[in-house]
Amino acid sequence: MPKLPNKHSAQSWIAKADEDIYAVNLCLTAGEEATNVAAFHTQQAAEKVLKALIAAAGTEPPHVHDLAELAELVTAKFPAMRALTVEIEGITSWAVVTRYPNRGDTPLPTLSEIETVFPLIKQLRALAAAALND
Repeated sequence: MPKLPNKHSAQSWIAKADEDIYAVNLCLTAGEEATNVAAFHTQQAAEKVLKALIAAAGTEPPHVHDLAELAELVTAKFPAMRALTVEIEGITSWAVVTRYPNRGDTPLPTLSEIETVFPLIKQLRALAAAALND
């Protein structure tokens, strides 16, 4: 028997993603000084939106942070989202590299990179909300 979508779980993930989206918006108004914080919350928003979509598909989201792994689970149920999820898979490292001292082996995200990927996450969030309303 197929699993039913868990709308409560999905909506909870979207609500948490919205908090991160709000934080990114605040950080972007602050400019360069808040780049690392904006990057961290950008990655967190992406992760939570992907987990919302996984929950909407009727699966409990795994306790992982790898956006490529989460995107694979999302596109198994929502194949039309593949092109969008591919664009955000590369920011997985932002969850760690922005929170701890950098040893110089991983480049820090730039404000320009955040401004490029953030609209994609907001677009994915809108698609997640629409998927819940279907």
